[in-house]
Amino acid sequence: MTNSSNAKAVVRPLPVTAAVVAVLSGLAGIGLSFLGLLVGWGIGGTPGTVGDVLRSAVNLWLLSHRAGLRLDSELYTLAPLGLTIVWVWIAFRATRWAAATAPRAELIDLVQAGLVFVGTYAVIAEVAAVLATRENASANLVQVLAGSAGVALVAGACGLAIGSGVLKKLPWIHDLPDGLDARTLHLGARVVKGVLLAAAVVALASGLWHAGEVAASFARLDVGFAEGALVVVLMVMLLPNAILWSLSALLGPGFSVGTGTYVSVSAVKLGPLPAFPLLAALPNEGAAPWWTSLLLTVPAIVTIGLVVKDLWANPVLEWRESATRGAAAGGGAGLFIGVLVGLSGGSMGSGLLAHVGPHLWAPLSVSVLTLGMSGVMAAVGVTALQRRWDPSLQTERKL
Repeated sequence: MTNSSNAKAVVRPLPVTAAVVAVLSGLAGIGLSFLGLLVGWGIGGTPGTVGDVLRSAVNLWLLSHRAGLRLDSELYTLAPLGLTIVWVWIAFRATRWAAATAPRAELIDLVQAGLVFVGTYAVIAEVAAVLATRENASANLVQVLAGSAGVALVAGACGLAIGSGVLKKLPWIHDLPDGLDARTLHLGARVVKGVLLAAAVVALASGLWHAGEVAASFARLDVGFAEGALVVVLMVMLLPNAILWSLSALLGPGFSVGTGTYVSVSAVKLGPLPAFPLLAALPNEGAAPWWTSLLLTVPAIVTIGLVVKDLWANPVLEWRESATRGAAAGGGAGLFIGVLVGLSGGSMGSGLLAHVGPHLWAPLSVSVLTLGMSGVMAAVGVTALQRRWDPSLQTERKL
């Protein structure tokens, strides 16, 4: 008779766990979207069935993955990034848990688990898109595949890497050249957070400056409490988009709110806008005051300040290492920010609103150049001061 205490425990391979959490992550996103729309449907008394609400929830979930959604021959690709952030967070936490609880998490296991997670998540999205298709509502399956795979790849890769701690075990990680180590990565992350925070402050200031216009726009909607609450929820979901649009203006290229329009720190040209309160916070049309051009220096000032703070606390006296650290931290942060800004825009139908928000290439290139050059100048400047005034170097020169 075999003692149960001596029986081998069943070990679930990490790729299997990754498939399970991919299914749960996708269903959690659809479920949360359904619950939110169901509450709004019940309170607002909108005509339709529960099945209609479920299909709308699936389409909203797909749209937040930047999947092309066609409603009544109108194309919508503008993703409400507030929801996208929630889905990324869910997928990240799920994959981090899967990697942290796995009995074996070597690099090959993580690669296999990542591929399984991305593939399973994309299949869930494709199946959901097919099931939700109707004559007046359909999603572009190619864009569904690209958007869902992109979200799963970013969240899954970060979750698996952090949960397993495998990066710390890789031998080549410790052999990276000076200036390209983990400290530079952390500095770049702080630059990203600092620049995004500055853009959020500018967006909030614009909203407060135009608070009267926002309130008047909300009043003109003439909706009840339930519909007003839904408008507020929609504004919250689009708030990250608004922050990234403000950042695009701070970088210089600005953004559009329809064909033939532009918003920048120096001038604004607007056409007919939808009656949406968030758009009422846009600057007034025409030439801007001279002092608004000073806002173009905000991303560079934030980058310089954070690089100076880091290198002053942790001196780097070698020119090459200092310049590399500043360029990598600033340029890497600029690349990440530029991609985010480029993905924050999209289509809100055809005609005038065929494109709303920033384009991709102009903000991306300006962001990399601005933050990269700012990082280099700040790092080299701090190194020059430290080499001039560092007591140990002065002692070496005297000897």
